[in-house]
Amino acid sequence: MFLKKILSLLIVVASLISCSNDKVAVVNNIEVSIDSLKAVSGFDKREDVFEYKVDGNVVKIKTTDTILASKVTEIAKKQNMQTEVTTLPEGKLAETPYGVVAQSVVNLRVG
Repeated sequence: MFLKKILSLLIVVASLISCSNDKVAVVNNIEVSIDSLKAVSGFDKREDVFEYKVDGNVVKIKTTDTILASKVTEIAKKQNMQTEVTTLPEGKLAETPYGVVAQSVVNLRVG
């Protein structure tokens, strides 16, 4: 009787571990896919913003590049994940997304 309880407990623990490992594998796979897509798309972090976070079954994206966001959405759908895309600028800044530069030449370097 005691042995059956231990055996059933071990089966439950093993199934939970395998499920969490599958979830970790999916998260790692989606992160690698997104990073690879950023690398081959010619994304330039000096001019655009693209931030993402995997939160459970949702990929949360903040970006200025809507084309890259749509490609990430397609990748996430293939992995049975959802996406939340926030296009920047947002809020009041979206009404007037322009600024004035007080210098005639501005360097775009990555520090």
